[in-house]
Amino acid sequence: MIRVITADDHSLIRQGVRRILEKTSDIQVVAEAQDGSELLRVLKERSCDVLLLDISMPGPDAVDIVQKVRRDFPRVKIVILTMHPEEHQAVRMIKAGALGYVHKSMGLSDLVTAVRRAAAGRPFLPEKVAELLAKQVAEGAETLPHLQLSSREHEVFIMLAKGLSNKEIAATLNLSPKTISTYRSRILLKMGYDNNAQLTYYAIQHRLI
Repeated sequence: MIRVITADDHSLIRQGVRRILEKTSDIQVVAEAQDGSELLRVLKERSCDVLLLDISMPGPDAVDIVQKVRRDFPRVKIVILTMHPEEHQAVRMIKAGALGYVHKSMGLSDLVTAVRRAAAGRPFLPEKVAELLAKQVAEGAETLPHLQLSSREHEVFIMLAKGLSNKEIAATLNLSPKTISTYRSRILLKMGYDNNAQLTYYAIQHRLI
């Protein structure tokens, strides 16, 4: 039996995932978590084989969670479950230690397949993600500035590059404009730029938007 823990801040998503997985004969959802902090507590209390992790939960950054789980619970295989289509975000998660990446618009069979493959130590990646990962490895893309950003910083970076204001981004992410301003400053510092126009040019140049 493949034991699964689901981590998502939307209860409807968790319930839906549970119903899908428990229709199988070889997969059992043993616990749920609604944010990163709760997830880390649950992992200490319940053994599991596969973690289904939403990329945009409140709490610790998704990359940090993946790295911490891989370090503290090395037997747990991680599959990212997300509503974000950006392939570059997927590559960040895979490089951090995730084995699979499932978009929430994909078919139900894909989710089941991803869990089974991860439990067996095999990756499950959409074709575009696999191609991008191979390309970045071949080009030594780990040196690209945007790959140094945290998951949340990357999310804000993409929105800034698309021309959204701090206020618009804050409303979308349910954060304060002051917090977004702080993220913007960090992003500019890490990437070595001075303004949003440079971020937009970089994003276009690297096909991030």
